[in-house]
Amino acid sequence: MGKSFLTTVALLVTIGSALVVSFNMLVDPFSLFGSPHIAGFNANKMNFVEHLRITNAYAVQRIHPDALIIGTSRAARGLSPMHPVWQDFTCYNIALPGISTYEILRYLQHAIAIHPLKRVLVGLDFRSFQPGDTPDADMEQRLNVTADGEPNRKLFTALLHDLVASVFSYDALLDSLQTVRFQTWQNITLTERGQWKNLSDQYNHAKGFRAYTENTFNRYAEYAQYPFDADEAMAPFRKILELAHQHRIDLRLVILPSHAWHWETMRIAGMEPRFEAIMATMVQINQSLANKWSRPPFPLWDFSGYNSYSSESVPSRPGQLMKWFWDPVHFKPFLGDLILSKVFGLETDTAANFGVRLDALGLETRLAHWHQAEETYKATHQQDIEEIKSIGLRIGAIN
Repeated sequence: MGKSFLTTVALLVTIGSALVVSFNMLVDPFSLFGSPHIAGFNANKMNFVEHLRITNAYAVQRIHPDALIIGTSRAARGLSPMHPVWQDFTCYNIALPGISTYEILRYLQHAIAIHPLKRVLVGLDFRSFQPGDTPDADMEQRLNVTADGEPNRKLFTALLHDLVASVFSYDALLDSLQTVRFQTWQNITLTERGQWKNLSDQYNHAKGFRAYTENTFNRYAEYAQYPFDADEAMAPFRKILELAHQHRIDLRLVILPSHAWHWETMRIAGMEPRFEAIMATMVQINQSLANKWSRPPFPLWDFSGYNSYSSESVPSRPGQLMKWFWDPVHFKPFLGDLILSKVFGLETDTAANFGVRLDALGLETRLAHWHQAEETYKATHQQDIEEIKSIGLRIGAIN
């Protein structure tokens, strides 16, 4: 009787484990297995952002893209891998929240080791160049090659750990159950090609602008604690360009847009000179490496600053919607489509002051126009600027 009981228990445990594994693989809450997206069941992924450094590493393994979009959450939310500029490619949006230029480099190395890349768009963000970031050890273990380009001998161990955690763990089961339960409750999801997709245009822009402005002031106060050396900060950027030259990748570099509130926050916090130093160093490195390889510099597009889109009126109360932005730093796909069309030369009707090609000869002129537009904004949006200052004063980020 005892043997029969143990056999029954073992059988039930085996069946239960198989059901849990099958359920987790079918729901695929971390988007690791490429399971079909079934509307009303698992199409909308719950809590996907916190798992993206797992998801994206294995998505490249699974999909074998020959084109990538990479950058911070701004690129993730705003730039579509399904835009017509990618129609001849298999494009994946591998953008990650708060990604550093070192991480961008490492994910490009990872993707190239798996499948040759033909086209890459790198969304450049001020925060990606800041000191103080520590490379993620878990990330390094999941990538196909080391920072030196050698085969990663820890890859199988990382893969085994992630696989077990994704199908057997309590967290995976809970995420699967929540994914199924809260399909219609979610506001944003991860598409099969990696873009963060808002499921509704309903958003409290008034609250979002104030909250993100406070967050940005705090971040800039943190940046100010570290000494900044532009050449040192740009070392990974230089390696990204070297990698693209070496593998003959059609690389497009894009300084992404933000709302004027963000640029005013940067100015008030005293970070504008650092931003300009980064721009100047990018232009210099791009030109010097082009000379080294006897090729034209990679197209470097600047969508920063004050223009018809970034000066869109900011709501003062819930219920008022915006066309181009979610908050001071995240732009909507409508604006992202205009960016992609302009960067890749498709016919598009955009404002004349939106998007400028940067090179060594044109940088000074570009900055002059940038500051001229800044002065115009300051003269016409005094109330907004006073509110931005009041946020910085309230949290003690400025004096």
